[in-house]
Amino acid sequence: MESERKSQMYFRGLTVRSAVIQAVSSYRSPTTKQMKQPTAKQVFGYGTNQETDQCGRPRQSIAQQQAGAVEDFQRNKRLMEEAGFIGADKYFHCVANCQATRRGPHGEAMARTLSNSREWLQDRWPGSHNDAAADQEANRAGREGARRDPCGSCDDICFEFRPNPLPGRFWAD
Repeated sequence: MESERKSQMYFRGLTVRSAVIQAVSSYRSPTTKQMKQPTAKQVFGYGTNQETDQCGRPRQSIAQQQAGAVEDFQRNKRLMEEAGFIGADKYFHCVANCQATRRGPHGEAMARTLSNSREWLQDRWPGSHNDAAADQEANRAGREGARRDPCGSCDDICFEFRPNPLPGRFWAD
């Protein structure tokens, strides 16, 4: 009797399998009227690099925005030193802040932190009390311009700070 029960349980397991196969084979797919078009969040998932911002650039995580902002500042500092033009620093300040702000809100916060820290340190360094107010104005212009026109060119936003004899290879975008 015990062995008969075990064999019935075994056969019931096979019948469940056959029931599933039968249910799947009789499934009718929904018509196109019943189907909804997936949104971007459903297709890619929120916060993935596949999702793009309003300008078509891939969205970045908080850490990517912050690290990218630091890279923007380092690149523009290197370009500013390479250019060696007096007065070109305002242009490179503006461009670095613009590029960092275009990365997103955390890139903008990092740009503000880096810019303010640099100017604060520069004010306290002996013998280097230069035009910190003008540098801060250029920093603000870059951030505000990128916020106003997030898809715009940082060269266009910072054009007023670009010295005339600066060679064309130092264009930002």
